[in-house]
Amino acid sequence: MVATITEKTRKKGTVYVVQVRKNGVSASKSFKDKAKAEAWGETIERDGIRKDMLLKTLIDEYKAIHMQDKAAGTQLMQNSQLAVWLEILGNPDIKQISAVDLNRAKTTLLKRGIEKATVNRYIQALSPVFTFAVEQGYVDDTPFKNVKKFKEPAGRVRYLQQEEITRLLRECKRSSSVHLYSVVVIALLTGMRYGEIVGLKWRDIDLKNGVIVLENTKNGTQRSVPIVGALVEILGNVPNNNTDYVFATEHTERTGKPVHLLLTFRKAVKRAQIDNFHFHDLRHTAASYLAMSGENLLTIAEILGHKTLSMVKRYAHLSNQHKASTLERLQTNCKFFD
Repeated sequence: MVATITEKTRKKGTVYVVQVRKNGVSASKSFKDKAKAEAWGETIERDGIRKDMLLKTLIDEYKAIHMQDKAAGTQLMQNSQLAVWLEILGNPDIKQISAVDLNRAKTTLLKRGIEKATVNRYIQALSPVFTFAVEQGYVDDTPFKNVKKFKEPAGRVRYLQQEEITRLLRECKRSSSVHLYSVVVIALLTGMRYGEIVGLKWRDIDLKNGVIVLENTKNGTQRSVPIVGALVEILGNVPNNNTDYVFATEHTERTGKPVHLLLTFRKAVKRAQIDNFHFHDLRHTAASYLAMSGENLLTIAEILGHKTLSMVKRYAHLSNQHKASTLERLQTNCKFFD
């Protein structure tokens, strides 16, 4: 088995096409860099041509390389999403998975009542797996090139009124989960994401200096969250357990994975008779009350961990309402006009 490299000139420049064939099985891949083409050919010659690559095997390889450094909560979410893809697509050779199959799977997700924005998150979970497959030479191209995400509406802002917060927290206290109330309170008081909270480890919490240090956030940067007010009591009362995770159960001790509370949370929301509300909306609730308290958007962005102001501009109208009421009080208290 010998790899052959053919140089081809195209409109966008020269490419080097590597072809390897043995026992009726062939593999080929194109590179813009000749050195990379030669390296790939040598790898195939050394390791041989893989006749097939099953979807589950590919996902396992991807997770072993690319998911180890992600936050625990993020890993949990992506693992769950990838499991759903396996359920819908089965476990075929990845070369047999087409854009048509993936678009049908999108429809299946919608029929299950999953919102379009959430379907987009499912696509974000599987798409890099196929990019990885291309990088490894398992396939020549990714079928996701012909799979479009749904158009999402402008940033959704659903936040709880004070009375709704009272009802929700009451039901969280009544929950079978010993951690749900604490996790929801932390989300309300800090705007932390679900994955950031359930993925908290004892090493992330410094009660002496009053700070939570989030090493692996969604945008890839470290973020610090001050431990103030009720957070001191909440975190101080969490019982230390036999795992690295702050919010651990017997499930965590057995599997080494973070506690999963989304289903329990949805049940509490239903019992509290709150409509159209998801866990991520607790983050919106925290941001909304910050805006209504008169805090500027830059500070809100820093607290939430956004790199730019674009994500927090959705709360600007709430801040403007506060400014308007302030000016109304000014006119009431200061009689400038007769």
